[in-house]
Order: sequence, then C-alpha cells, then structure tokens
Amino acid sequence: MLSSQPLIHGFKTQIRLVPQSLREGESLSSFVDHQAQLWGLGRSALALQVSFLPAIMSLGDLDACRSDKFLNDYAELCGTNAAELQAARVNHPAILASQRSRHAYCPLCMREDLIRGETPYFRLDWARMLLSHCPSHRCPLFRWRECTSEGLRKLPHAWLIGEQAPAGEIHWYRDDLEKAVDYWRGLLPRTTESHAIWESLIAFESRLYKIGVGSPWYRSRGNSVGMETDIMQLAVRLVRPLEGDPEKSLIKTAQPEFEDHDVMAFTLRRHRDRTFNPSWRELRGTLTSLSCRRAVLAVVAQSFATKPLARNERIGEAV
Repeated sequence: MLSSQPLIHGFKTQIRLVPQSLREGESLSSFVDHQAQLWGLGRSALALQVSFLPAIMSLGDLDACRSDKFLNDYAELCGTNAAELQAARVNHPAILASQRSRHAYCPLCMREDLIRGETPYFRLDWARMLLSHCPSHRCPLFRWRECTSEGLRKLPHAWLIGEQAPAGEIHWYRDDLEKAVDYWRGLLPRTTESHAIWESLIAFESRLYKIGVGSPWYRSRGNSVGMETDIMQLAVRLVRPLEGDPEKSLIKTAQPEFEDHDVMAFTLRRHRDRTFNPSWRELRGTLTSLSCRRAVLAVVAQSFATKPLARNERIGEAV
C-alpha cells in the first residue's frame, strides 16, 4: 500500500495506481481525489508520491495543473491517456472558485452516476463562479458537506465501489436530492415572485454558459473580455462594504426577496469576509456560500436584463 509520507527525491515511484478513466466533464482534482480516497490518503499525499517535484508545481491548483510531467506520470500509473488529462486542464482558473472552495455539486447528476453503477464524480462546471445551477437539470447546485482543509471532497466508501450508501449515512445528501428533484420538476419555487427571480437567474447563467463567458477554458483577449470583466467588477462592488460597514453593502439592500434563504440570500452569517475593499481574486475565496453567491448573481442578472448581449455573442461558442 502507498506510504502516507511524501517522497524526498524528484523521481516518480514504481507504484501502480488503481486503473481509472476520466469521465465526461470531470475535473482533474476529482480524478485525483477518487484515487486518493481508494488509498486512504489526502490529495497532496497521493500527488507527491506519484511525481514529487512536478506535483509541487501542480498542487497550487490541480485543475490548472502546471506540469505535463505530473499528468504523464499519473496517466502511466493508472493506465489512462495523458492527452485526455491535458485536455481537461483549465487555462482560465481565475473564473473558478478557489481550489479549496470547489464544493458545489448536483445531487441529480450524482444519483445518475450511482444508477449507472459508477462512483459519483465532481464536474468542473460546478466550480464556475458564474454558474450556480446545474445546466443538465436546471436545479440549484448544493454544497458538498464532507471536505478536507485542502479541498478534497470525501465520498462515502460505498460510493467508491459504485454502491448506494447505507440509509442514514448521508442524510443531508438525501435532503439536497429531494429539493433538487422539486426544482427539476418545476414544483419549486412556489411563489410567483420567487419563480420570476429564479427564471431570470437561470436564463442569465444559461446565456453566459452558452456564449463562453465564465468558462474555465476560455481566455479573453482585447475587447472580448467585455462582459466577463463587467460582471466581475459589478460583483465586487455589490459585496464591498460601504463606509467600512458590511451591513451597508449594496447587496444587503439590493438583493431580491427569495422564498428559500438556503437557496438564495446574502447574509453576513454565511458571508464572513470582512475585507473592506475586496478584489475579484479575494471574492473567489470568500464568496463560498452558494446562497450568497446566487443572491449576487441574481442582482447582476437584473442589472444586465436591459442590456443586449449581442456584442458578446462573438466571444466564443459554448466552451
């Protein structure tokens, strides 16, 4: 079995990882996390044993892995195609939540994985800062509760071998799944006002997704940065404390009244950051609450409702 201690030299080990293949839309961090849990290790501990120095280069953001050698060594050890791993590497990580904050997930997607007899996995799309719903099921993304300090999302042991978890093991997942199903079936939101807010947000996020704004594989150049930069700057202005008082931030007074505060509400209880002049980079690591982020995006969506997106339609096709 793998040692829990990292190597002290620059050569790859002769270990043989469990055979695995990258699934559709899977993030590299999810790919490595699955293997790490099979061995009972943390993400960093496993990566360092696969290829020590290249792993050090890559662990700052595994989804944007900076080392081809690490991906080549990893692919060789688990019997997969290195080119597929390289193609999954993002080139625009600034549009993702910070690595330790990529805990969003869709319960319905995970249920479908289990129905196929597969281990559920985390899609890279779920880590986008400008996407708070599942494009496949049009339901909210939820927070995965079991995460380590380095960002590894822990799955139940039964799931690692493609089985259903025993009843009662992850009650919060069942609660999330029930709510996701109600959104998917159109039973939620219930009130007319909340339904209109939700539809506006979904339409806005879907449009951004379609034209490539906020994509981790999309690198803006020149004037094409337009909408993405506008959205980032507006989000920062909404969250910035006014007169040094977080209670006076624009989002506190401008956020929509949504029926379910667990789905959409900006509260200082959930948003604990007290930076007086935040930047987008800081927001990636502090706007971790999906409820708070969704409230910010809903206000951004309202502000763009009267602005045409045509000038950005040429930025790129769905990426």
